[in-house]
Amino acid sequence: MAVIAEGETITYGELGRLVDEFAKRHLGQDGALVAIVAEPNLRTIVAYLASFATPSTVMLVDPLSASEALAQTIEAYEPQLVVGAQSLDHELYRESEPHHWIRRVGGASGATSTKLIMLTSGSMGMPKGVALGEPGVRANTLGIIDRLELDPQSRAVTSLPLHYAFGLSVLHSHLTAGGSLVVTGQRPTSRRFWDTVTANEVTHLAGVSLMYELLQSRLVRGWPPSLRQLSHSGGRLAPEVQSSYLELASQHGAQFFLMYGQTEVMTRISAFDLTRRPDKLGSVGVPIEGVEVVRDDGELIVRSPSTMQGYVDSARALRNMQRSEPPRGFHRTGDLGTVDEDGFIWITGRTTRTVKQFGKRVSLDEVEAFLRPSGNVAVIGTDAEIVICVAEYQGDPDELVTRTARAARLPASALSVVPVPGIPRTTRGKVNYPALTLLVAAQRENVERLSAEARKEPT
Repeated sequence: MAVIAEGETITYGELGRLVDEFAKRHLGQDGALVAIVAEPNLRTIVAYLASFATPSTVMLVDPLSASEALAQTIEAYEPQLVVGAQSLDHELYRESEPHHWIRRVGGASGATSTKLIMLTSGSMGMPKGVALGEPGVRANTLGIIDRLELDPQSRAVTSLPLHYAFGLSVLHSHLTAGGSLVVTGQRPTSRRFWDTVTANEVTHLAGVSLMYELLQSRLVRGWPPSLRQLSHSGGRLAPEVQSSYLELASQHGAQFFLMYGQTEVMTRISAFDLTRRPDKLGSVGVPIEGVEVVRDDGELIVRSPSTMQGYVDSARALRNMQRSEPPRGFHRTGDLGTVDEDGFIWITGRTTRTVKQFGKRVSLDEVEAFLRPSGNVAVIGTDAEIVICVAEYQGDPDELVTRTARAARLPASALSVVPVPGIPRTTRGKVNYPALTLLVAAQRENVERLSAEARKEPT
């Protein structure tokens, strides 16, 4: 079995025939730039694999994005084929068959060296993509298979979106290992999702931090008998949550892999099984095969055959990139970290989340980690001020400032506390720092306005 989707079991032979038929009918020998609205279904998987069977370039679009966002992406990249769109209000495209839209004239053809474009989350303006070559995708896939020890008995489930790099790497690794993939659109927090996991004897579950936080009680109540491997990536997982899953996995004879990756290196940089090295709790593991990690002024630099070719935001940018110099082979991650004597990587913060106070570099992520036991807290700041944002905090704000300043070895005047109604988060559960910054500015503006109005009142 290769894919189990919509109650249908597809063998590798059947999947190969579906891919060949799609390629002949829609892509031809010359290939094309293909945009796929990545619904979790068999149509998406067949179209995606067909792009790899031809000289095509493929890009995956978030199926939950608004029609305006899809139209913007199509306008910028000019794909010859759009798969999975229920409707497409564009004069240059016609529906050749249900959910398949062909460009009437022109359009971008497949790039000779670029196989995959991953649209980055949170991009502003034109949709920015990470351009990746097939050799790099393949090398990273083999590194994941090696580290996770995947084999033909491995079976994963689409617990993550396919347009998300981590979710797509699950498809790559399990099918390349000869394993199988259960395709479902059910949310991991739903009962139907777990009914699917149990009925289809899923062995591997991939997830991000918010997902694992939400699933703790569910897995304590009932661990699926077939589940023997968990993998986590996509942001910091609190140490207490890691400890909980370490205990859970150990109880059930399963593995718990902590991983680190970025879309720009498609996608895994490092990984390790916490059940084998519980002494490394908090680390993100050692680099996978073929990947080297070094530090430059505290920032982690990755050298990998999977390093992106560059960023693109349009068909023109993709064409221009094909004429430019080959990629450098290394990537500046923007993450601050250390590498211990055993080669384990420890993330300490972000370069973009670092401010300079009184001549000292301060990681806002480290300050936030220090404050996390105090409750629902997030930290923003500039070189002028560090702001502790607290939601539903019952303690003394002055004590919070004093304690934090002492730990950071800063004067208390460098910090302030702002109560907020809640900490805004992205759809993936990470703190939405731009939204939080706007919220704090609005809170302060409101306080200043009320203060000014109060001063106008007669004594």
